[in-house]
Amino acid sequence: MKLNEDTIEVFIKNNSEENPYKPGDEIKLIYGLYCETVCGTQKQLLVPDATKSKVWKDNNPDVDINMISYLGLPINWPDREVFGTVCLLDNKENSYSKDYIDLL
Repeated sequence: MKLNEDTIEVFIKNNSEENPYKPGDEIKLIYGLYCETVCGTQKQLLVPDATKSKVWKDNNPDVDINMISYLGLPINWPDREVFGTVCLLDNKENSYSKDYIDLL
């Protein structure tokens, strides 16, 4: 995901047929999205199942399209300006193993 002035954009994605996103999709930075949170905190975020979370289950466009689990890390330019995130989303509960975290 690439952070823009007032949106976050799908920069590149996998080719899974189940992936509801396409490059160029954008959403305004007013929802507190998973990736928006990672950009703001500059920390890893792991949400195994948003439907079981008081923080993530409501007003979440990702949950609305059944993307309920998330693992994301911030990506920055060399000057530390935020570029965006590298992330994984899933339509089922997923705690993402250490191997996934290490890969990201």
